[in-house]
Amino acid sequence: MYFATTKIFDFFFDAGVVLFWCFPGIVVRHYLVNQFKYTGNLVFAVLYAQVIGCTLLGLINSVKKKFQRLLLLSSIIYTGLTSGLCGSITTFSTWQFDVFSIIIGLTPYQLSIKHKIYSVLSQLIFTTASSCAAYDFGIHLGELMFDNYTDEPSPLIDQNNNIEQNNLSSDNLAAQSTGQPNVVLKGQTCLSSPASASLVNRANSNNRNYKANGVSFGQSLIDMSQQDTTAQTPNSRNLSIYFERGFSILGWIACVFFATFTGIKYQSITNNSNWNLLLAITFGPLGGFFRWTLSKINKPEYFIPYGTLSANLIAVVILTTSNILGSSSSTFNRCLFLKSGLGFGLSGCLSTVSTFTFEILQLRRRNAYSYYFISILVSQVLSLVVFKIIGKPVDFLINSQDC
Repeated sequence: MYFATTKIFDFFFDAGVVLFWCFPGIVVRHYLVNQFKYTGNLVFAVLYAQVIGCTLLGLINSVKKKFQRLLLLSSIIYTGLTSGLCGSITTFSTWQFDVFSIIIGLTPYQLSIKHKIYSVLSQLIFTTASSCAAYDFGIHLGELMFDNYTDEPSPLIDQNNNIEQNNLSSDNLAAQSTGQPNVVLKGQTCLSSPASASLVNRANSNNRNYKANGVSFGQSLIDMSQQDTTAQTPNSRNLSIYFERGFSILGWIACVFFATFTGIKYQSITNNSNWNLLLAITFGPLGGFFRWTLSKINKPEYFIPYGTLSANLIAVVILTTSNILGSSSSTFNRCLFLKSGLGFGLSGCLSTVSTFTFEILQLRRRNAYSYYFISILVSQVLSLVVFKIIGKPVDFLINSQDC
């Protein structure tokens, strides 16, 4: 009973930290989308949010070990920064809904077939390439700012080298006892004994879906957050605990406050960008919470990260539904609730491009391409199904927060 209670308490404690970091992520995305959404802009506005979020994720991953050793970056704060902050800045659902809008030809994307193809390819290629480049840039930026560059091999290579050394020692002893020479070429692992082969096979089996130079054994961002906690000194660990508790308490208080305030003021909502942000802040952390929960499904032995895939696809369905119903809504309050609250807030935080990009870069090539195209194609199919079921409203203003 005590163990179960402790697990529940830890879960809600960690969730509070993730919720806290969702708030600044929503504000950053709201500001970027609105600032760069103007006539004549050659780059779609949401791309800026994707680039900023992926850059921050690369920067955080680059300096993670150093900050864990020196000061405050505990496992749950790391999860809050990556899953909460970076995940809420970027959004997979809006990206895919823009692609869907171009394919179907909804307002303002009434284009010829040739231009539709060009526009869809531009959305997919620019966002994918920019996100991957932004993540790498974040890593380089962290190395530059904090002098964090090392030429250390990956943990998997270290483990295989240790296995190789142990095998060499054991096989050399065997060779001495039998009088037979034991020759192993440089860079090869000695597999002369069944025990040696078994060890190496076990070391490589869990990593079959991920690159050897990526996160060891195909770990997700959540798995990475559990590493290196022993590297902290007692004083820095105590300080980390205070920060964790503070973030968690503030996260839950903020959620209750914004939910209460929005409920009271709902009837007096006016056509103001501040209300768009308020509704997004009210519902957004809920999406971040569900995405963080679904991320626990990700396992190294799975072909692709099913937790992240599920979160992104559910978010696409929510955004498509909320935009269609919001555009055909008869009342302003209901329209703003659907578009800003459920659309920009809930689905925007439920989906993520930063984690999606990170996982693609870590997966082996076959897994990465499968993961990418499954995510894209299934998103378009789901959007089409929802669109056909609900129907096409008159004068449909696609993907706009304004009502």
